[in-house]
Amino acid sequence: MLELLAFAPAHMHEKLAAMGTIHEAIRDRREALGLSMQDLALRVSEKEGRKKPLSWQTIQQWENGKSAPTRSRMPFVAEVLKSTAQKLLAGDSTPEQREVDQPVSHPIPMLAPQQIQWESIKVEGLPRSFTLVIRDGALGDEFPRGSVGYFELYEPGVVDPMEGKAVLFGDREGAPFVRLYEVQRGTSWRAVAAAKGYAPMDSEQDGLTILAVMLGGFWRPPTR
Repeated sequence: MLELLAFAPAHMHEKLAAMGTIHEAIRDRREALGLSMQDLALRVSEKEGRKKPLSWQTIQQWENGKSAPTRSRMPFVAEVLKSTAQKLLAGDSTPEQREVDQPVSHPIPMLAPQQIQWESIKVEGLPRSFTLVIRDGALGDEFPRGSVGYFELYEPGVVDPMEGKAVLFGDREGAPFVRLYEVQRGTSWRAVAAAKGYAPMDSEQDGLTILAVMLGGFWRPPTR
């Protein structure tokens, strides 16, 4: 069985064994509410205030495990499905119970198929979803060195980077690193750090490539 890479609240411990994946939870909640994929796509788009609505194919990809909602979109998906982001991300398809479920400091990442090592990262050949241990302090206090990040492979229009959120980049030589995504004028963007001591890098001048988008993470205390 896949491992749940998160510190769940104590009151959820007994539920974890019976939970599925976020993909199953979204499908089950949608079907329980009698919504079609198109219905869900339109309602989430309305909550987000999107001029161009999501397609039903996007919902299909969420449910078959080919992609997942971004971290910023999860609250809207959860609201439409009458659940919480925490419950969906944990694979729990039961209805929302506000008096029981308490918020957490960071969203609980999804079930991930594997944890990859920095040495194995290549521009081509990354898995669709994976976890990675953050190896420097560039993300600041939110995700310090040693945190475990959950990443989804970059796919334009499906899994896109968002302003101020963490992204796995590759430089001109193919060396990987994680920084925050910052939009510039035109089509250019920068990779910047939340902490001091890390120089910003420009997408065009430094030949950067977006490899994957970080959807969430958690701090893993070092073992003794």
